[in-house]
Amino acid sequence: MKVSLILMLCIGISPLFLVQEGDCQNHIRRMHRHRQRSSGYGRAPKSKSCVPREYRAKHRDMATLTQCNTPRKTLVTLDTPDDFKWIHPTAVLVNRCDGHQCNDVGEHCVPTVSTQELFYVEGEMKNGVGKQCANVTARVDMGCKCDCVIQPSDCGHDWEYNERMCQCLCRNDLEEKCRKRMLERPGMVMWDGKTCTCPCNQKMECSTGTSWVPEYCSCRSVSHVDP
Repeated sequence: MKVSLILMLCIGISPLFLVQEGDCQNHIRRMHRHRQRSSGYGRAPKSKSCVPREYRAKHRDMATLTQCNTPRKTLVTLDTPDDFKWIHPTAVLVNRCDGHQCNDVGEHCVPTVSTQELFYVEGEMKNGVGKQCANVTARVDMGCKCDCVIQPSDCGHDWEYNERMCQCLCRNDLEEKCRKRMLERPGMVMWDGKTCTCPCNQKMECSTGTSWVPEYCSCRSVSHVDP
């Protein structure tokens, strides 16, 4: 196949001379890519870490140490008995799961098995008897696991519990009912996913003899309002 030759000035090549058209175009493309790489153009910007490099190893070690698997020694404040002004010691070291890390958002570290440990303390009683001995208990965790912060018992009547998301979500039938109502009364109601309700967009002041009826988002004659 005959290759046409043209007179071209290729960027970065001197002096002026005859080159194949395809070679010149390839050279220009290579030069363009080189400039892009040199300037950083065309590359996705690197995400800047909030943690300085010298602290990253410490963070990795801390993440390993605080994983929610084994209870670790934690300083816990003892409960002062009702009939005491104060006690000593005020705190003890016991194994706890509190504060350990879970990987998923919405979870926290909770004990799987716990027991109560007895501690002997002294303190001053409120009746003025002076220093007395007392027994105080503190919870000691034997095992840990990650569990949802929000539990099914936290969900109200209009909510359904989603274990995978650790959230209370609105019942589907409520949103469907609201969407039907939106079609019946366009511009008057709107679905509120925070409260699982379908409230009126605005409430008007009613004149004498009328009363506001949320079902219709309007004022109705008192005689026509259901008791």
